[in-house]
Amino acid sequence: MATRVAAPQSEDFDLLSAIWILASNDDNPTITYEGIRFRLGVSDTVFVQRLVASRPELFRLGVPAKRLERWKERLREGKVLPSWLRTIQDPNERQARINALTADDAFRSQFRAAREAPRSAVPIIEWGLKHLERLREGRLRSRDERVKKWTAIGIPLVSIAAVILTTGASIAIQYCYAPRVEASVQREQLAFAARQDGYSRLMASLIAGREAAGHGERADVMAAMNRASVAFYALQPFVPPEIADNTWQAIGGYQRMLVALTADGAKSRTLSDSLNRLEARIQANLVSHIQGP
Repeated sequence: MATRVAAPQSEDFDLLSAIWILASNDDNPTITYEGIRFRLGVSDTVFVQRLVASRPELFRLGVPAKRLERWKERLREGKVLPSWLRTIQDPNERQARINALTADDAFRSQFRAAREAPRSAVPIIEWGLKHLERLREGRLRSRDERVKKWTAIGIPLVSIAAVILTTGASIAIQYCYAPRVEASVQREQLAFAARQDGYSRLMASLIAGREAAGHGERADVMAAMNRASVAFYALQPFVPPEIADNTWQAIGGYQRMLVALTADGAKSRTLSDSLNRLEARIQANLVSHIQGP
């Protein structure tokens, strides 16, 4: 009998969105849970597995045995090593980790199930992100409805108490509504913090990608731009659609220039001004929206 997977909490959807972007945009369609743990800084691999399993419409668990063996053979040859394996300095330990990989240690996007599947198109990535956002909003609405239900029960009790004891009713009303005001303030504070954090992570990722390109490290460039994409999607709900589209185009142009710079370091001087202009364009688009409406 299949084990029922617990539904993710509303705060887990940020991590699911990041996993979805990586599974859609990584060079290799086969994604390991260990790779997600390493790249996104998650401490619990089992937690990542449960999150992925909770969204079968987005992710396909496991990988066919023959495909897994072909992939492991490429890893043993040192080809397309993921970042978490590259950090293992001891060759024997690295080989042992590769040999220990099983079909249950990996998953794929449902839209990249074929062998050597290309990266997903932007509309597919956006659909998945919007789908997750709808699920998050539904979870929050369900939580709000439970609060309203209990509030509807509590108000008549407060009214009865008012007839019996006016002072007691005033105290009860104060304690009933004060948490709502506080919660509203906290939500705005959290939204502001999210905007600040998203902007900081986006710009830091662009800078890291530029530095990696200067050293010819294409894998590190792509990892940095993946982080930039995650940060951008965290900011997107707070930015007008036309500004968001313009910013996304600028990020795409920035990534293409970094890839070109990685392939040919001699282009550094010719691309430097263009990269500076794109950074300034991204900053100009987003900085006015960090403070919120």
